Amino acid sequence: MDPTYAREAAEQRELDEKKAASQSIRPVSSPGSNEDIESYADPSWAPGFWVRFPWLGFGALVVVLISSGASVLTLMLSDGKSESQWVKQLPPNVILSQMNNVASLGFALAIGEQEVLRILPIVADFNHR
Repeated sequence: MDPTYAREAAEQRELDEKKAASQSIRPVSSPGSNEDIESYADPSWAPGFWVRFPWLGFGALVVVLISSGASVLTLMLSDGKSESQWVKQLPPNVILSQMNNVASLGFALAIGEQEVLRILPIVADFNHR
């Protein structure tokens, strides 16, 4: 076997291997290819104000406002009435206690949602490193 032919064959195999390796590597970005961009997109993020709005925290604050209003309404309706005029099974102090519990849970949920929204960019940044 001719040594120059063996050397050329080895060089050709080496070139073929490099070509195959370079074809299997995907480019980081290619202009005009939306399919590649969509495959790398974060599925939890979506554009738009209403999609990203913190509905859970907002709903919790609405619950707090409603329970506070119900507490004020209970105090206004029970003001000046004697105990004999109150409903026996549901006196105003029980209603106020329950409204206070609901408001406390609403505050806890709103603060928890705020902490999630505050820490979420930190976690997302940590995952992309």
